Amino acid sequence: AFACCNNLKNIEVSEESEYFSSIDGVLLDKKKEKLLSYPSGRDEKEYRVKEGVKEIGDGAFQGARIESVILPSTLNRIGDEAFRSHEGISEIILPPSLLSIGRYAFSHSRIKKIMIPPSVRDIGEGAFYSCSSLERVNILYGLIAIPDDCFISCNRLKEVILPESIRTIGKRAFSSSSITSIVLPSSLVTISDGAFYYCRDLESV
Repeated sequence: AFACCNNLKNIEVSEESEYFSSIDGVLLDKKKEKLLSYPSGRDEKEYRVKEGVKEIGDGAFQGARIESVILPSTLNRIGDEAFRSHEGISEIILPPSLLSIGRYAFSHSRIKKIMIPPSVRDIGEGAFYSCSSLERVNILYGLIAIPDDCFISCNRLKEVILPESIRTIGKRAFSSSSITSIVLPSSLVTISDGAFYYCRDLESV
């Protein structure tokens, strides 16, 4: 709701509200289980999401300039476009409680590496689309499918580790990346159209 409001520093909510609450100027639902919006005008370098939060809402950190977000051990879901265009963030640790990552959740962000924990069962289309600083991806055993456009246009991406649980690689999943080699797991059944299209540095599979 307040994504990319670059001068907004705090969101305050009346204690009488039936549906919303705020903690330290950050908007949450009434139960404080879903973080709805982090003000993108704030200048702090690090933000720790409170324990008890189960979901990062759609677009919650979109456009924020913060460098580090520490996620709680209670987190289950990262919503669509939650960290899209998050220019400050360079690394984020996904907790072992995480079950799903939404569509375009980290697209256009500046993360340099990412490890997908074994708890994750679903990743949305384009989750890491055009992450131009992303260099390394490590997916731990558990995930079955890499969705369409997941890592497309990650032009610095050189290293990808796929687990033996992967059955499907979606359309254009790694297109226009800088992967030099990749080991395909024995569990793999389907490689979709354009999955590695225009990977000019790819030398061995």
